[in-house]
Amino acid sequence: MEDDLTPQAMARLIAQFAALGTHRTGSDGDEATSRWLAAWLGERGIAATIEPLAFPEVRWRVAAVEVDGARIAGTPLYDGGATPPEGIVAPLCAGGGDGIAVVADGAALDAMLAASPAARPRAAIAVSGDPDGHVVLRNAERIAAPHARPVLQVAARDAAPLRAAAAAGRTARLVVDRAVAPGTASNVVADLPVAGADGLVVLMTPKSGWFTCAAERGGGIAIALALAARGAAMRARRRSLRVLFTTGHELAHWGLRHHLEADPRLRDEAALWVHLGASIGARATDATRLFSREHAWRAWFPDALARHGADAVTLMDADRRPGGESREVFDRPFVSMAGHHRYFHSPQDVPEIAVDAARVARFGAAFAELMEVALGGSGLPPGPGR
Repeated sequence: MEDDLTPQAMARLIAQFAALGTHRTGSDGDEATSRWLAAWLGERGIAATIEPLAFPEVRWRVAAVEVDGARIAGTPLYDGGATPPEGIVAPLCAGGGDGIAVVADGAALDAMLAASPAARPRAAIAVSGDPDGHVVLRNAERIAAPHARPVLQVAARDAAPLRAAAAAGRTARLVVDRAVAPGTASNVVADLPVAGADGLVVLMTPKSGWFTCAAERGGGIAIALALAARGAAMRARRRSLRVLFTTGHELAHWGLRHHLEADPRLRDEAALWVHLGASIGARATDATRLFSREHAWRAWFPDALARHGADAVTLMDADRRPGGESREVFDRPFVSMAGHHRYFHSPQDVPEIAVDAARVARFGAAFAELMEVALGGSGLPPGPGR
């Protein structure tokens, strides 16, 4: 069955998710994912609600730079600004002033956007690449209050003419003709209540991202589905369970923030938040991190991971705030795992390149044990002291 935690079941679920296409917030693939999740859960007797929400949708007509007779298409920074429809013409440069800066380092772009207005360039071209030179897009942490400067994101494999022109200080024409309009996306919510419950556990994982997101999002989604089915079948459950698949991950966690605003009691009523973050079980992983502020879970869960043969993870300091959705409930009891892999935020994050279903299954088995404990099937760990 697809609701078990074998590598074959994980691979099938991830393939189904990936086959739905690009998963950007509010896209056809993102909305198809909501319908697929609700149907999958419904087939197993778990009632799921598709929760619509409004979000600021970035749309563009032209996003490209022209230099030395070459035209290089790109993707606007979602929380950046726009040029006039005809674009701007200015010299390419490496820093501030009145030019168009060409940068290949995220920290340098952050510093440039945070500089005083007089020190900022008129616009920027952000060059990035996965191991094969395909673009790696940045999340829009400031989607609600975008930067004023336009930024075009360009793949490293396409950037040779830009580098040569910037070294010579030649002039380019940059067009980022984009606008923000009201859009509609959706979360998926499934509640498994227990009469007289001893609290609530929330299991959450994001479902949106820039491209196919097979390794970035697929492992968490596959595990969450299997755990929802197990939770529904668990006879000794003492706690209710909410399973939450959120949109808007790449837009400063827009979907989870909407859900918390719509149900403000949830933040305080949940006894534990379990966050299945990015890249769980990715093939080309270069970091997997475990976050929690709870002494009991920090002591217990690493041993559970080892029992199930999951690869070593880095247990982060208790006061280290995560970058994913669990940062939205950082003041509540939570356990969060998230990582990074070589095709993160790249169009090459597809099953055949980036997913290791056996690794996903091993992490899933450890999370299954965690959920059994958290929901009361084997008692609760001591705590939740910090």
